[in-house]
Amino acid sequence: MLQPVLGSRPTEQEEAALIDSASHVAIFFTIVLPMVAASIAAVALLVFFLCWNEYLFAVYLAGNEAMTLPPWMVGQLSMKEAQIGGEAEEWANLSAATVLMMAPLLACAAFVRRALSRTALWQR
Repeated sequence: MLQPVLGSRPTEQEEAALIDSASHVAIFFTIVLPMVAASIAAVALLVFFLCWNEYLFAVYLAGNEAMTLPPWMVGQLSMKEAQIGGEAEEWANLSAATVLMMAPLLACAAFVRRALSRTALWQR
């Protein structure tokens, strides 16, 4: 996903650093990484969301011992309870589990948003 951002040719800044006898590691950490930090954060967030919500993999390929949160939450309500509405206490427990499941996603999105806004301000 980062290939279009990184490109296959060195940029003018990288070439200038090579002429100034900078090492490849120094060029990567001081020139390339700050230039693509926003793209890396966006790709990391996308991959995290896709991995977090991998419902079908957990349901069909993993056994009952290895279960992610979405299939576990679906399994908390039986079919009859889901059809008739269930008890208020059961819905409260399911709602609390949903909030706990979304908390890491929201925290990660807030962190990436803050990092992206700092990067955008820094580049101006």
